[in-house]
Amino acid sequence: MIDNKKIGIITHPTISNYGGILQAYALQNVLKRMGFEPEVIEKRLYPKQLTKLEKLYLYPYRFFEKKILHRNCQIKTEENQYNKAKLRYEVGKYTLPFVEKYVRHRYIYDFDELKPNDYYAIIVGSDQIWKQRTLYLWRMKIENAYLDFAKGWPIKRLSYAASFGFSEWDYDEGQTRRCKDLLAKFDAVSCREDSGEVFCKTYLGYKEACTVLDPTMLLDDTDYLALCPNQNNVNQNGIMCYVLDKNERSEKVKELVQNQLGCNSFEVMAKSKSASAPIEERVQPPVEEWIEGFKNASFIVTDSFHACAFSILFRKPFVAIVNKDRGEARFYSLLDQFGLRDRLISEVDEERVKSIVAQPLYIDKSVLNEKRAHSIDFLKKNLGINVNG
Repeated sequence: MIDNKKIGIITHPTISNYGGILQAYALQNVLKRMGFEPEVIEKRLYPKQLTKLEKLYLYPYRFFEKKILHRNCQIKTEENQYNKAKLRYEVGKYTLPFVEKYVRHRYIYDFDELKPNDYYAIIVGSDQIWKQRTLYLWRMKIENAYLDFAKGWPIKRLSYAASFGFSEWDYDEGQTRRCKDLLAKFDAVSCREDSGEVFCKTYLGYKEACTVLDPTMLLDDTDYLALCPNQNNVNQNGIMCYVLDKNERSEKVKELVQNQLGCNSFEVMAKSKSASAPIEERVQPPVEEWIEGFKNASFIVTDSFHACAFSILFRKPFVAIVNKDRGEARFYSLLDQFGLRDRLISEVDEERVKSIVAQPLYIDKSVLNEKRAHSIDFLKKNLGINVNG
């Protein structure tokens, strides 16, 4: 009998990234069905506001450090971080209502606010939670993602579909040693990609690591459509283009698909991602609109992992453009599971694109169901739930 039903989840901030938001939603949904009370533990993107007294001595000291000692520091660190955070929340002003409604959170300024008996278990993942360069942007160090703040706590600790987001090992010697020691305390470890499983076994010494489905794929398309009561069919025959890093290559692929299918394309994303663009051009459309895009589209062009996952869930034909900067291993791992690697392209080849567009999409539902059952059983078994229950 489990008395404390609370489960903490360590993942990326859920602000304006569709895949990041929906993987957190999906994992919470699955855990709730098991009878738990999950919540995302999320660090606020800005530190506590300084008092006038703190500013009075801290700013002059930092000025001295920067100008006299020539140290690489910001004089008004807190104000700069606060202003950056305000921009991020402005970008997500249409996605955050979904988060506030469907994703339960516990917001903290630092991990020392958490107590040993707050949770029955803490789950790390999913998404690229073990990619240190990304964590740095969210005011987290890599050891936080291995639960360094929970040493000695009487909790279950596991990773679910955690991703490294790189193809070559990039932790330094000290980070590797510390993360290896922390991971050894985990009750169970699962990764989203086969390469992540190899990293855990080779560099972090966790020989029992396994690969599971991304949380978004634990739910069905009907689960997501239920979140969109006001569905529309305006773009029912259109090509949905969800390209995170637009360039000449992606534009050429879009053009080839449009010409072959003879229909227009539409986007469900901000007009611009450039930090120099006006803020109104960087605001993301609502999450529900992104989900509806998959229902309404006749074909998908994307360089996004989660757009590939949703194309599979909604059984929509797609072409995936390898996005090396965001981690290419995850594309191979996902598409190989469903025999869809031939839908992945790295360079524009007109004949290859034509072949992909002409090829019907076949998803073996039994394979998806089998992998989904295996992934849910991983959670049940390692959280102390009867796998047959």
